[in-house]
Amino acid sequence: MAFRATLKTPAKLNLGLRVGRKLECGYHGLETIFQAVSLYDRIEVCPGRERDDLLEVSGPVAVPENSSNLVLQALDFLRSKVVKIPPLKIKLYKQIPTGAGLGGGSANAAGIIMLAVKLWGADINEELFEWRLARELGADVPFFLRGGTAKAAGIGEQLIPLTSQRGAALIVVPQTAVSTEMAYSKLTKRGKNYRSYLTTANPGEEMAWKSWPLTNDFWPLIGPENEELVFIREELENFSGQVGLTGSGSGIYALFENEKIARPAEQELKNKLETAEIFRVNFAGGVKIETEEEPD
Repeated sequence: MAFRATLKTPAKLNLGLRVGRKLECGYHGLETIFQAVSLYDRIEVCPGRERDDLLEVSGPVAVPENSSNLVLQALDFLRSKVVKIPPLKIKLYKQIPTGAGLGGGSANAAGIIMLAVKLWGADINEELFEWRLARELGADVPFFLRGGTAKAAGIGEQLIPLTSQRGAALIVVPQTAVSTEMAYSKLTKRGKNYRSYLTTANPGEEMAWKSWPLTNDFWPLIGPENEELVFIREELENFSGQVGLTGSGSGIYALFENEKIARPAEQELKNKLETAEIFRVNFAGGVKIETEEEPD
């Protein structure tokens, strides 16, 4: 089948993140509230002419074009589940910063999986599918199959959709990335009792986030020792009462009711934070896919 597909895969914020003990599978238990936002990577997919997949990357963010890229890992994962996917030519326009806790690679993987559902009949409802996704590709991947707003537990695969939240955010990404491996290495031994308000967050309102504490267990581990992160957080707190770290960092965000309110803060921050990247985004849904058949 000749086809062409265009995918837009969003970034995410963690509106709070609690990390528990290390489980037998090697991953830490966690609790978080995920929120998709309107910062997107774009992926173009069409049939390949070679025996193997071909991945080309462009855009302001550099990522590998080899097997370490989650786009290719997602294809290997699907084929290991006997999904018959032909060799593909893939162009990834990368805009979501890496090492910032925004989940861009996981969103790319989820986009490929959703395309495989649409074109090649991949079954994402089989038993333990999302647990395997979280373990083999990344804890954020199951969320990106849904998008919007959701609570997550386990290793990221236990998801409860929440009322879609309405709002905007400023995301500030410093020049220095934070290694996820390094951040997790700083975690001390933790027992079972890490559950928190996140297990009972069940918003019935579109801006319930206004009352959520945005506690992130990684902030005490990576924040105080990094003067740049502390400065960014203090500046954001001048404009919003809802400021948090996403993932294991280094992205820090401030929440607002809408983009109009966020705009003046963005301009002032650009004048003060000359070396950091600043993104003004809205809360968003999930992966967007457009496909069309082409003449053979």
